[in-house]
Amino acid sequence: MKSSVVLYISGIVLGIATSVAVIFLELPVWIGVAAPVIIITVFTILGEKMDKRASFAKDRRLSGLIYEAVRLKTSTEDTEGIEKRIAAACEGHPEAWKGYRVLGELFLMRGNRSKARDYFLKADKALPADDKSPDRCAIWNNLGALALTMGRGDEAIEYYLKSAAVVPAFFRGPALMNEFGWGIPQDTLTAEWMYRKAVEAGNSEAIVNLYEMRWRESKGLPRELWQGYADYMYGCHCGRTQVSGASSLIGSARNGYAPAQFELGTLYMGGIYGEDVPTRRREAFKWLRASADQGFLPALHNLGFMAQQSIMDPEKGDIFQPSVKGSLYYDKEIVRHCAIEGHKLILRAAEEGFAPSQHSIGMRYILGGKSLVGEEYRGLFEKDPSKAKLWLEKAAAQGYAPAREDLKKYFG
Repeated sequence: MKSSVVLYISGIVLGIATSVAVIFLELPVWIGVAAPVIIITVFTILGEKMDKRASFAKDRRLSGLIYEAVRLKTSTEDTEGIEKRIAAACEGHPEAWKGYRVLGELFLMRGNRSKARDYFLKADKALPADDKSPDRCAIWNNLGALALTMGRGDEAIEYYLKSAAVVPAFFRGPALMNEFGWGIPQDTLTAEWMYRKAVEAGNSEAIVNLYEMRWRESKGLPRELWQGYADYMYGCHCGRTQVSGASSLIGSARNGYAPAQFELGTLYMGGIYGEDVPTRRREAFKWLRASADQGFLPALHNLGFMAQQSIMDPEKGDIFQPSVKGSLYYDKEIVRHCAIEGHKLILRAAEEGFAPSQHSIGMRYILGGKSLVGEEYRGLFEKDPSKAKLWLEKAAAQGYAPAREDLKKYFG
């Protein structure tokens, strides 16, 4: 029983006892009226404070355990202890779904699909029946991915579409299923429609998926060339880490499939894959350059940004030190050179129709040199609202959400 209820009942009993005592002791009537009211009020306030303190302690306990479980997702430590503690903390907790959800994610990363599914179902059940929040949609999305790995294509598409109906960014899941024929018949027309819905909702990964599908179809490439890439996407989408699935991606990249080369280069670029920093940069340049040379515009876009970070010459691949002003390796001319060369690459991708590049160029015409940090960039890019609007409109016309938002922000 809650502390507030116990104290409230105790206050009433004590108040009645006080009233009886006043009558027997023949004290003034006002004491017999005021004393019980004061006693009951004081006991009620104390009870509420104790309930709040207990609830706060319980919330802190659950939050701490959730943080510990999140940390465990990227380690190989035993999960039995944290599972028992979170499950115990969730009992009777109004936000128990948070604990169940993180346990589902933890077991999904561990490859224990049955336990992951059980906890996601518990999280779904713990939320109110009428709740249609993004959190519930994320749980449905995970249940869809699990159903997909268990060979239940119909169940997977059902969960995906339920979540996408509320949060359109989740249309990426069923779009991937339709593009590659995961558990359902392959349907690239439906996949394109779904990718566009996800892009319009701001899903930044969906724009690359959409471009990859169009690029592959325009080339008419055989399945054996891109199957490794599809396997990698399947693994990542269904809970496998990017690094653990990289072997199939590497095979596809070595076969010359440009989107696989782009993905591999991006893994190196982000420091997700590879060992020491110079090796990662060289590998990122090698694969992004190979992809860009085949006309894959997302690779050209990322290559431009690598150059602008003063990491390397975009044509030769010569590695420069980071452009930290005041450091031993700082060179203002190299920084300016990289800014100009990187801008050229992104402009090329924009001119050939890649929406994120068009958005990036549009923002440069709005911000001028401020779009790139540092005084070395001042004067390199002029402000031009008319050109900015033109580029933002081109990107927005493709449904690219950030361009649409900035178009509204700067031009109404």
